[in-house]
Amino acid sequence: MRILVLISGNGTNLQRLIDNVHVDETVRGEIVGVISNNNDAYGLTRAKKSGIQTDVVADTFVVREITHQKSRDKYDQELMQVMDFYSADLIVLAGWMRILGSTLVHKYAGRIINLHPALPNSFVGANCIHDAWEEYQKGHITETGVMTHWVSDELDRGDCIQSIRVPIYGCDTFDGLKERMSVYEKDLLESTVKQLVELEYTRDVVKHTNHMSERFPLLHKGKVRDIYDMGNDLLAISHSDRLSSFDRHICNVLGKGHVLTESSAFWFDKIKRELDIDHHLVYAKDNVMVVKKCRVLPIEVVIRGYITGSTQTSLWTHYKNGTRNYCGIEFPDGLVKNQKLEKNVITPTTKGEVDELITAEEIVSQGHMTQAQWDEVSEKAMRIFEHSQRYAAERGLILVDTKYEFGVDKDGNILVIDEVNTCDSSRYWFQATYDECMREGKEPQKYDKDVIRDYIKKNVSDPYSQTEFHVEQEQIDKTIGVYREFFTMLTGCELGELQFTDVVNVIESYYIDEFCKTNDTVVILSGSTSDDAHVQKLIKFASAQGIHTISHVSSAHKNTLEVMGILRKYNDKKGRVVYVTVAGRSNALSGVVASNTQYPTIACPPFKDKDDMMVNINSTLQCPSKVPVMAILEPSNVALACRKIFDLSK
Repeated sequence: MRILVLISGNGTNLQRLIDNVHVDETVRGEIVGVISNNNDAYGLTRAKKSGIQTDVVADTFVVREITHQKSRDKYDQELMQVMDFYSADLIVLAGWMRILGSTLVHKYAGRIINLHPALPNSFVGANCIHDAWEEYQKGHITETGVMTHWVSDELDRGDCIQSIRVPIYGCDTFDGLKERMSVYEKDLLESTVKQLVELEYTRDVVKHTNHMSERFPLLHKGKVRDIYDMGNDLLAISHSDRLSSFDRHICNVLGKGHVLTESSAFWFDKIKRELDIDHHLVYAKDNVMVVKKCRVLPIEVVIRGYITGSTQTSLWTHYKNGTRNYCGIEFPDGLVKNQKLEKNVITPTTKGEVDELITAEEIVSQGHMTQAQWDEVSEKAMRIFEHSQRYAAERGLILVDTKYEFGVDKDGNILVIDEVNTCDSSRYWFQATYDECMREGKEPQKYDKDVIRDYIKKNVSDPYSQTEFHVEQEQIDKTIGVYREFFTMLTGCELGELQFTDVVNVIESYYIDEFCKTNDTVVILSGSTSDDAHVQKLIKFASAQGIHTISHVSSAHKNTLEVMGILRKYNDKKGRVVYVTVAGRSNALSGVVASNTQYPTIACPPFKDKDDMMVNINSTLQCPSKVPVMAILEPSNVALACRKIFDLSK
């Protein structure tokens, strides 16, 4: 189980979890991260000493040397972005001194627990021990307690998981009671986390099935893109064919997602080859990108070369209304709409439900990025934009403005993420007619992908209030034609047949075709979904050895051809692979795999108990000649053996 811990202070309760998870392994889980709202929290130091990744999401920001508190909604949005990076199964509030909003609570419902120094339905808030002491002094109570509970909308009133009563003695002092409560808190937290982890290992919640989509959970479904967790610190981004406008879905444009994927892949490759700027793209096929998992830096880096736009946040809208200082940049009087600026400027916005303009100084003072991060991000963004402008000009286009996004990978590197210079994220004008349009006071001729938006505006009086739209096929065909034409003009490449490929098929293709070539990979084949708990142990121990895993479920008895098909896909590639088979009674799977692959095969059969092992172990051990199955019963030893095999082949 992946455990994420949120703290605000010293982190003594966190230390108990670290001691039992990372050191003694009495709790079968992994603390994948620690988040604090306080940069000075000593708990962060405790985590770092144990090699646990940490993040700080500050709940204050400074403007002109005055400290301000972030709103709950704004803070929760920032916190959720960081929490999502860890893909945690269990989130533990251990001395977290901030109330969470309903949006966050609902998002992680059933995964987030709190340690609270009071009995169920008694004292709430941050001063429970003091409140209990005062009630004791008044003779109203003789005991207090500690509980763990599921976090809910109502403060400290979620369903109780475990609780323990703590008597208050006549010889107690307030400080003595606090110290004794602290001991009970640690014991109860350890007990609760251990209980929940054990339940997760034994209950049938998430099973590996032949339906691979269940193995790659959907993390986010947006207006036009869906994001899936592939494991191995990778995400799959599926660009759908959905077309969104007027804050709602309008229709599907077949092939749109494919074109956008190819466009981003073109630019990602270009900025790496020509500018040596790293990005998150690993693999692209049809409408799907496989990317490195990153913690998103919550700023959209908008870069403008011209003064234009019509939205509420656009530069021209503010300028024509009299604003001269925009995002901390001073603009002179006398500019006209669509005029080229003296130099390109960065006018960032926040990322959230509503994009808000922000200055470079505020980005740092409000804790969105450190100064070093902003310096690196802004420098890279400007280099990409200026290089892209020069390239677009060679293709007869003006890159007017665009937005870039950045993230931090697991190694702390800042990468370009999302999309780059696509016609969805950028504004392009035709270079040949720009000067003439400006002389005649006309709008520059743009590369108009907004065919359907313009069609609706023309035919619907108030599109924002209408829930359904009928779009003629002619307009849909015209739209995809524009996307294709734009791609060809910009890249010089012709697109073939446009595809919409199921994301699961692309993930499987990537793992088989590309991933195994360069990564030490254990391919786990289990005969049944009932073996999932055993498979999860193998994955955990392999990960601890720095080994990536891919798992399949298929029975050698019932689905022999399917097993052979899986083997054939890996056998055709020259990769670094070890097979681990998980099957118990009448273990045909191990023999079938070992005799039909060039890669080593280790059998790690799951047994209920020693009696089960004594009865069924021979089906694993007694293989015929030329069927080289190695049997290892302990999942931790399987991981060690695989590590040694891979090290020998280096």
